[in-house]
Amino acid sequence: ENKNANECDCMSSVMKDTDIPMDTMNFTRDNTSSSAAEGTDLNGAGFPNSQPQRSATPDLDSVPETESQEDNISTELAQKDREYTMSVGDHIREYLVIAVEGDLAGFQIAWLLMSIVFLIIKISNAHATVAGISWWAIFVIPISNALLTGWFDFIIRKYRSTNTEESLQRPRFIILWGLKCIAATYITTYWIWGEASFMDRYRNTPQFQESPNACSGQVVIVYIAFLAAVLMSEMMVSTVLINSEHNLSFTRVPTSYRVVLLIIRPFVWVYNRTMVMFLCFYALYGLAYSVFVIGIVADTVCDSVRCAETQQVGMQMLLVPFTVPEYLGWVDRVFSSWDRVADDDFLEAFVIIFLCQSFYVDCLNSLWQFSRRWLPSSKKPELTMHGSNKEQQDFFRSLTKELIPSSPLPEQSNANDSNTVPLNG
Repeated sequence: ENKNANECDCMSSVMKDTDIPMDTMNFTRDNTSSSAAEGTDLNGAGFPNSQPQRSATPDLDSVPETESQEDNISTELAQKDREYTMSVGDHIREYLVIAVEGDLAGFQIAWLLMSIVFLIIKISNAHATVAGISWWAIFVIPISNALLTGWFDFIIRKYRSTNTEESLQRPRFIILWGLKCIAATYITTYWIWGEASFMDRYRNTPQFQESPNACSGQVVIVYIAFLAAVLMSEMMVSTVLINSEHNLSFTRVPTSYRVVLLIIRPFVWVYNRTMVMFLCFYALYGLAYSVFVIGIVADTVCDSVRCAETQQVGMQMLLVPFTVPEYLGWVDRVFSSWDRVADDDFLEAFVIIFLCQSFYVDCLNSLWQFSRRWLPSSKKPELTMHGSNKEQQDFFRSLTKELIPSSPLPEQSNANDSNTVPLNG
């Protein structure tokens, strides 16, 4: 007690010399005396009474400022993020990124290049069919297709689920792809061998009868190459249609964008399908010339102009949207006879019917996807512990796609092994 009293007298003298207020001195004296009486320091650890006491007030100069600085920086960044608004230039750059780096950027660039090529051909009058295309169609149709494709690409990228899954084994893909292939096979077969078809029109012409085997072989090669191009192109298009819809977020897609996808999906792919069909057909038909050589023999021996005209079916896929912009409204031709079609319009009529049936199948598929996935069910699912309700299983399966994939926990450190007491003592 005498020692503590001496220490307090020394502290009071120091306080007077340094002009520290008496309240602080009394606070220090009380803390010092209570700590000394209990035999513990401020942190609760025991200490001998002979050791010097620590001050109750921490040294503010020694506190690290890293945490406070990080908090200030985070607050400033959050405030700037709230105050920032995208300018017109930022929106343009965002659209250009989609047009250059998006999943469907190739289609957008191809449509713009097609507009430039058709413009050059029309000015130079190098092709009679292209020269007959209207000026507005050369600019409006490619730019509209590029914008619609970019919009579709933007939606499926922005609202893509965290966990994506690309698969060709979905029943929806198999049904859609099989339905399109069956419809295309029926229409193409009917175009070649049906009533008032190609063979009925031109089989008995003098040019065809000069070398009937070669002319028939030329038509069969076009038929096989066209159906193979249908199988390839519909596989690509159906894959994008099904997987893009399957990988959309179940919770983040606004209702307005759901309606937008319902409307623009068939239009986007009926035009992009023409480009895919053009490339696939001439790639496969080129094999008959370069690899199998049978195409060169049939083309050389057969003198029929109408048989040679069938080779332009791939080019007509690109030209029909420009020469007949209203072709999607000619759905009545799907059910009409070939007798009403003139010889000069026969190939064009076939392409229009082919694109119309593909477009309306895509419309039904888009409506089915929208109604099946987004429209609420009138009957609420009954929750069960074992998940026997199908609607409940579909809901939780879609919800799990939004969860971030979990990573395994790191192995615990063996630093505390020394503190572990074995059970056997």
